[in-house]
Amino acid sequence: MRKPRNKKTHQDKPELILARRSERWAFWTLIAGLAAILVAAFLAEWTVIRSEELARRSGAFDRPRPSLYIENTPIGESSGSLRLFFGARFPGNGLTIVGLPLVVRNDGQRTMKGLQLSVRSPELIAVDNELLTFRADSVIPVNVSPERHFIKLGNFAYSSYALPELHPSQSIRVIEPVRLSDSRIEDRFSAVSKDGAPFTVGLSFLVGFQVTVTIAGEDLHPTDYGLDVIGMRGNSQDELRQSFARVAQQEVRQNRERLGFWRYLPRLLAREERRAVLLYPNAKLVTYSDGRSLEYAEGPVAVTEAIYPTTSLRLLF
Repeated sequence: MRKPRNKKTHQDKPELILARRSERWAFWTLIAGLAAILVAAFLAEWTVIRSEELARRSGAFDRPRPSLYIENTPIGESSGSLRLFFGARFPGNGLTIVGLPLVVRNDGQRTMKGLQLSVRSPELIAVDNELLTFRADSVIPVNVSPERHFIKLGNFAYSSYALPELHPSQSIRVIEPVRLSDSRIEDRFSAVSKDGAPFTVGLSFLVGFQVTVTIAGEDLHPTDYGLDVIGMRGNSQDELRQSFARVAQQEVRQNRERLGFWRYLPRLLAREERRAVLLYPNAKLVTYSDGRSLEYAEGPVAVTEAIYPTTSLRLLF
């Protein structure tokens, strides 16, 4: 005879009912918390966007933004110095004066006021106002700006220019004169190998002059731009380009020798590149009766921006 089922076994105990209710309560509490977080994040984002929109409409974000160019080539703000290769004949018994064509442009939305452009250069290549005025009165057809102030302190020289107000998209050009010579140093010396055999070693490298250009003004943080000014002998712009191509190739080989395989490989994979600016001024050469000569820039300068890789797959192995 079958035993009747005990109905109490199908009835939930009070503890189980309470546990299930607690689980449902925790679940809906979690959902409500997540919804509250999403709503709060949406409101915060909407508030920021709305505030930025109101600030933009009111002109609060409109600020002047100075940029420095070499003629039409932007320098940009980078951690290293931008190399400038000046091509000229560089007579051996003479003086060569070229001009840094510095262009300040307002790429912002407000007028720049109280602008100051200053140039710090090594005293060796600096051209003071007295020399510039004397040369201008004699043979160099250049106008000396009365706004240029010049001072020497230690091993450096400082030129400063008080620039007029620049409205958005306006620019102003300043020619900062410098004295240059061929920066390539070449030498040969004798040495003896371990086996006692004599041999000759050739040495060739470029020496650049570090120039710092600073732009400051009202409501502007001073911005520094580093330039590495290098003189390279050449009779034409094409010859300057060919000489620079050899310098770039030599730099790639030196990087391979200096870095080794494991340090060279990441740069090769990253396709690392470097920038340089080539300048060839329209220079005039004047020779005096005593054999000395003067070379000076006259008229426009040809500017070429060069972007080249610093590594080569052919040199990896």
